[in-house]
Amino acid sequence: MPVENLEHEGLAKNPNLELAQYKFYLTLDQHKNDASVKQKLMDAIRADDMAPFYEEVCKELNWTVDAPLLSGMKERNEAKLKALDVAIEDAEQNLGEMEVRESNLKKAEFLCLIGNKDAALSAFRKTYDKTVSLGHRLDIIFHNIRIGLFYMDHDLVTRNIDRAKSLIEEGGDWDRRNRLKVYQGLYSMVIRDFKAASGFFLDTVSTFTSYELMEYSTFVRYTVYMGMIALPRNQLRDKIVRGSEILEVLHSLSDVKDYLFSMYNCLYADFFVNLAKVELAMSEDRYLASHYRFYVREMRIQVKSSGRGRGEPLIVSDEDSQPDTVSVVSSVSDNRSVLEEGGETDERTQVEILEDKLKEFIDLTTQKSSQGRVNSFNALCQAFSAKYMPDFVAGRRMTLLDCAERGMKKGKGAEQESAAKLMALLCLQLGSVADSESIYRDHKTYLLSLMADKSASPAARAQVCSTFGLCAFLADCDLSEIVQVMIALESIFSTSLRAPENTVTSPDVLRLHSAALSAWSLLLTLLPPRHIYDLSQTHIRRLVQLLDSTDVDLRIGAGEAIALIYEGARVFDEDFGFDISSEEETDDHDGIQQMDSASRHTSEMDELCTKLKQLATDSHKYRAKKDRKQQRSSFRDILHAIEENEAPDVRIKFGKETLDIDSWGCKHQYDSFCQLLGSGMNLHLAQNDLLREIFSLGNPLLDNASNAVKIKKLERHHMNMAAFKARSLTRGKNRDKRTAVF
Repeated sequence: MPVENLEHEGLAKNPNLELAQYKFYLTLDQHKNDASVKQKLMDAIRADDMAPFYEEVCKELNWTVDAPLLSGMKERNEAKLKALDVAIEDAEQNLGEMEVRESNLKKAEFLCLIGNKDAALSAFRKTYDKTVSLGHRLDIIFHNIRIGLFYMDHDLVTRNIDRAKSLIEEGGDWDRRNRLKVYQGLYSMVIRDFKAASGFFLDTVSTFTSYELMEYSTFVRYTVYMGMIALPRNQLRDKIVRGSEILEVLHSLSDVKDYLFSMYNCLYADFFVNLAKVELAMSEDRYLASHYRFYVREMRIQVKSSGRGRGEPLIVSDEDSQPDTVSVVSSVSDNRSVLEEGGETDERTQVEILEDKLKEFIDLTTQKSSQGRVNSFNALCQAFSAKYMPDFVAGRRMTLLDCAERGMKKGKGAEQESAAKLMALLCLQLGSVADSESIYRDHKTYLLSLMADKSASPAARAQVCSTFGLCAFLADCDLSEIVQVMIALESIFSTSLRAPENTVTSPDVLRLHSAALSAWSLLLTLLPPRHIYDLSQTHIRRLVQLLDSTDVDLRIGAGEAIALIYEGARVFDEDFGFDISSEEETDDHDGIQQMDSASRHTSEMDELCTKLKQLATDSHKYRAKKDRKQQRSSFRDILHAIEENEAPDVRIKFGKETLDIDSWGCKHQYDSFCQLLGSGMNLHLAQNDLLREIFSLGNPLLDNASNAVKIKKLERHHMNMAAFKARSLTRGKNRDKRTAVF
């Protein structure tokens, strides 16, 4: 144990995590009728008048509610809360800020004690705002983490651990630094990050004071379990087998002691007997119940392979065995590849490996190295582009958004660029208009300021323009909001119009203008036809000027924007842009004005078509061959759209489905998402509900039918071998029957 018993220095057991363990026991088949456990749980509920928690327990365990008991507890709770509210009001009127904070804290602690989770979190939030001391703020955060552990609210735990780490960096004291490590270790164990859990536990084994989480003997049990699966043999020997603090407690934990030394001393017959006991203990532990099969299987594999290395570590570290993010992402194939191999799906699938790796990269977005942060953001972007993971993202929504926001606010250049891209991917991964609207509303102000910040990197501003446009598109904003965003984007790309002649613009700035124009065009597809028609009167002339840009992407973007305007305006007025003479001749003043207007529009369209024809047949050698080819192909289609009202006709196949693109609006939306998702576009079209809704693809197709009829790879191999053998035998017989020919 620690040098002395420091249980008196632990925080209050509020909420009491033992009650959550009792409730978990009663959900297990072997303990659901355990009278002693039920009695312990009910004694604790009665002792603290835990009316909300009692209702929750009865609902989850299908108990009959004791109405008199519940009403009595509720009455006492209401009386206590009323007294606490009176004390808060008195402190606000007659006492100082310290007393007000203490009164609010007492109310929050009482709400937590009786099991009213939402009200307790709200009260702690209010108390936190009134707290100045760094130590007291950390205590409130620790309380929130315990609430998260009590209810297994992963998002609540991760958000508060991140906040605690930030405050600790500002100057937390020694005790709270060590306490945070225990909290991190316990949560790492909960999410199956056994290596991290082992590190945190071993760092605090001699300074443990977190008795509000568990007893010290339980802490040592977890430390041994985690160390045995996560440490190489030499570290296992130095830190656990010869660890004085651990050895002192192991005398009272005979099952853990036998388990440890049977493995270390290579007594494998005894080890497997002890492992069975560990398996039973883990299956009844609320933190480890979902991982015990994986743990036992991994320990068996390690023991069976330990004899090959002659002194090699029993366990290979994650750095040695785990591929980098790129290989992890690429190796996570679809379910069909698993079925083709003919083996049952392992519990720790490739998807789980990917999720574990992504959790590491989420943590690494706060590291000190700027390049390391950029690499972490890029890894997250690549994973979310290549895979559709709505549940993973939803469970860490606030954490991921905080990472992206921090990267844009505190980072520079490449970090801001990758963080902005991550935010757009999060909108798409969450797959909900409400989530996209919330993200857009919460981050709109900063995105606008960064987009207009001329001191920021042009590449970062370009990505912010794309993200801002996509977020506004997915958020389903009203017309006035869309117009405001379009005006902001127009102020970016319109600087190309105001640039003096013979001015050399850097490629990064041209990329910024191109991104702003692309985002502007994406939002243009949401406008009603009448609004697009009105817009055409002023914007076509401006966009025509961009056709003379030195950047091929900006020229093509301007051409496609013109095609979008013509397409939308012709929905409102089918004769828009065509030279249609009036059937009735008018001599009045209004008629003359209409003829002049028609003449002017005809002249402008002739000028536009001439410009488009030049670009569609451009053969200037000073342009790159690839640029010329891309430009000619694009502007041929744009010219047909303007002159003949011809829409794109593209059919995109993905899996067993097809997406028909039959308008310029649909084409630009598809191109925008392709630019964000890259090679993952087809997968998202097949699985992403939000993307399928945008392109009217309906609900995702079930993949089971195609997998069920596929012949397994091993079976195909045996069939091919049998066919080869039969063919060889037949040929051999034919060779024997050959006759000499004279």
